[in-house]
Amino acid sequence: MTDATRWMKAIRIATVTIAALLASGISHAAESDFPDLKIPYERHVLSNGLTLLIHEDHKAPVVAVNVWYHVGSKDERPGRTGFAHLFEHLMFNGSENYNDEFFRPLEPAGATQMNGTTWYDRTNYFQNVPTSALDMTLWLESDRMGHLLGAIDQARLDEQREVVLNEKRQGENEPYGKVDELIADATYPAGHPYSWTTIGSADDLNAATLDDVKQWFRDNYGAANAVLVVAGDIDPKTIQAKVEHYFGDIPPGPTREHPGAWVAKMHGTKRATLQDRVPQARIYKVWNIPGFCETDANLLSMVAAVLGDGKNSRLYKRLVYRDRSATAVDVSIGPFEIASQFTIDATVAPGADPAAVERAIDEEVASLLKDGPTRAELERVQTKVFAGAVRGLERIDGFGGKSATLAQYQVYCGTPDRYTEELREIRDASSKQLRTVARRWLDDGQFVLNVEPFPEYTSAKEGADRSKLPPLGKPPALKLPPLQRVQLANGLTLAVAERHAAPVVQFTLIADAGFAADAGAKAGTARLTMDMIDEGAGDYDALALSARAEALGAVIGAGSNLDTSYIGLNALKAKLDPSLDLYADVVLRPQFPAKELERLRQLQLARIQQEKAQPYGIASRLYTRLIYGEGHAYANPRSGNGTEASVATISTDDLRAFYQHWVRPDQATLLVVGDTTLDEIRPLIEKRFGSWTAPDTAAPKKQLDTVALPKQPRIFLINRTAAEQSLILAAHLAPPKSDPDDLAMEVANTALGGNFVSRMNMNLREDKHWSYGAYTVVSGAKAQRPFFAYAPVQTDKTVESLVETRKELERVIGKQPLSEDELEFARDSLVRSLPGNNETAGDIAGSYTTVLSYGLPDSYWNDYVTRAEALDLQQVNAAVKRLVHPDALTWIVVGDLSKIEAPIRKLGWGEVTVLDTDGKVVR
Repeated sequence: MTDATRWMKAIRIATVTIAALLASGISHAAESDFPDLKIPYERHVLSNGLTLLIHEDHKAPVVAVNVWYHVGSKDERPGRTGFAHLFEHLMFNGSENYNDEFFRPLEPAGATQMNGTTWYDRTNYFQNVPTSALDMTLWLESDRMGHLLGAIDQARLDEQREVVLNEKRQGENEPYGKVDELIADATYPAGHPYSWTTIGSADDLNAATLDDVKQWFRDNYGAANAVLVVAGDIDPKTIQAKVEHYFGDIPPGPTREHPGAWVAKMHGTKRATLQDRVPQARIYKVWNIPGFCETDANLLSMVAAVLGDGKNSRLYKRLVYRDRSATAVDVSIGPFEIASQFTIDATVAPGADPAAVERAIDEEVASLLKDGPTRAELERVQTKVFAGAVRGLERIDGFGGKSATLAQYQVYCGTPDRYTEELREIRDASSKQLRTVARRWLDDGQFVLNVEPFPEYTSAKEGADRSKLPPLGKPPALKLPPLQRVQLANGLTLAVAERHAAPVVQFTLIADAGFAADAGAKAGTARLTMDMIDEGAGDYDALALSARAEALGAVIGAGSNLDTSYIGLNALKAKLDPSLDLYADVVLRPQFPAKELERLRQLQLARIQQEKAQPYGIASRLYTRLIYGEGHAYANPRSGNGTEASVATISTDDLRAFYQHWVRPDQATLLVVGDTTLDEIRPLIEKRFGSWTAPDTAAPKKQLDTVALPKQPRIFLINRTAAEQSLILAAHLAPPKSDPDDLAMEVANTALGGNFVSRMNMNLREDKHWSYGAYTVVSGAKAQRPFFAYAPVQTDKTVESLVETRKELERVIGKQPLSEDELEFARDSLVRSLPGNNETAGDIAGSYTTVLSYGLPDSYWNDYVTRAEALDLQQVNAAVKRLVHPDALTWIVVGDLSKIEAPIRKLGWGEVTVLDTDGKVVR
């Protein structure tokens, strides 16, 4: 339903303030580079106190419905923590007049961007729906606002309490998962409403009674304590009438007094150390600062960006780039209503000294307090804000889109117009102002937390001969815009899709490479090659290239997936020509400098260590080799990070050879989506890329031979001492994405385990309460692709969860095939969500990348609905028998083997093998 803890990572300026800029008239020293951006809205207050905000956006037949209640975990009291979040879960279990899962009617109606979240100061519920589903959505939201109590009973409370406790266990089972609770307790005084986390305490959750949660609803969920935002393809007068109709008879609720500002500024330096099962040490520095709506908090977000946002920020350059003493650094603001927190965290590089990292942080902060930011730093931050503001126009959803912006400022600040004041403050900010505010809040009063890894120890099976002393030895040593194609003389395919909703153009160079190309190189080469692309190109070194991109408001990035490698550019239309010049340098003239390789090598090795510290990361590194077998192009770790041994030996010559061998015009497509036309863009591309020539060698091929399925199940166990959960993953190979039955298999997978109300999740999460989420996945690949089921489950239910997972897979191809209702539900979930999944230029680029990568027809997405609606139950149940093979599964279980190994072996399903995290056989 929601992951309350995922919002606990503080929001940096790129997300705190960008949303705020979307509705204001922008004035800036370089304002000619940017259009005038606004979010027009109407504000109405119903007679029952409900605040209604309406925004029109007619680019797609989609409406965002976003409800914010001005209540969060700060409104709890000690001994009753976690109530706000627990009640948010209960809001999804049905109301008096629709007593069923809230998602059940919305998913087949085509809802997207759908969730609920709880935070310190508010609880929200949101979804994007097609215009045809607006009345149903308003009815559902109003029914749970005004008619909920009769649907809450003890069984429902117990069910969701277990789900929330599993969510808490899942978060705490992750590396650094115990940090947030420790920081909250250490940085605020006892009784302060931010001194406990939103997820709450297990003891408090277990003590919650039915009367407690019902009283929470009566106290906090009245209409007068809520803000409703409706944004999208709507008519304001019609919306006002509909909201009056659905919400007007809901009681206002009791008058609530919200607490005033309580910064609780600290003095001196407080310290704590946490030992945890983490792959790297990490340092946190926290200062308490004013709340979200205060000018000082806004200016401090700019200070945070100067220190830690991007490659040219002070701490990144010092710690990650120059000293290489850290693999990551983040500086952010946690924006709360009555107080906020300024946080620096740095992940210490393996072998580096945490004390030296902390000294370097202190030196950089002291330098900023002494002199303030430079003019170039100030302009970099301002440019990044304005570039982000342009890109933010496309989204209306509740995950940071325009509806969320309007609601957030109305709830926290009393008016959506506060963001215009924030814009002026950012536009007019001077270095002196930032220095002054930094001195006021960062010169004193910090909490420092050192998170230290401790190793896992095991005793040897055999020891020394203790019958005598050893002798002394020697001293020791949706409907998409049409795709227009043209092929350039050098073989490069240019594909253009026009989208004029925002003055932005997205470029994606798609090369037939990807992680699968590592089979002919060293594992991890594809990823490291693409990571190196923007570390120097043409006449620019890494920092100069990054600075030039920031000056243009451009975003350049590269990466790989299983079958393809890509290099992307997101450019402002006003800066198209110089942005393309820079992009051409990156694509055609990458430097692959040796000094940058060593730094990025350490980052990739650190990512491998992070994967090996996470349950799902461990399983995902191993299952591909187990189901494909050695030598297959898809057998390397799924993330593409490679192995520690292979990454350690990759040279710049390896990177250049890989790039020249695989990234070539005759095997690549340049996809362009956005505010341009084929006639406009073609000469610009030919000018810069027309002289790019393919090597004389034949186009490379990958070893993608068909692999036979195992004749019986296999089980592999990986130990994770003291794990609070077990991770179950069961995988085998399925037909490729291009298979004629692909759509039927996608529909079948959706019903089996592809969404919230699928069979798997309803069984393990909602019925049994053993997991926070259980799903099945059929991913994309040019050759046979993985199908797998997975679920993180509580340790004492590991065997039972294995049994239930296998039962679900056997039932769907045996005694309980999919029903007409499940077919209709799954089909509707897929086809009706297409508009919401193709709202932005980036969304459309992603959809067409699928088409181009897998050789699908250009009309694949535009024909999707017709083909899906033509599927009948016989076709889908026949397809699921081609997709699911329970007797051929390779099972991987990551958990505390001292508790789970013996009972798993007693299942008698097949051979059981214990592996280490590198896949080596232990026993």
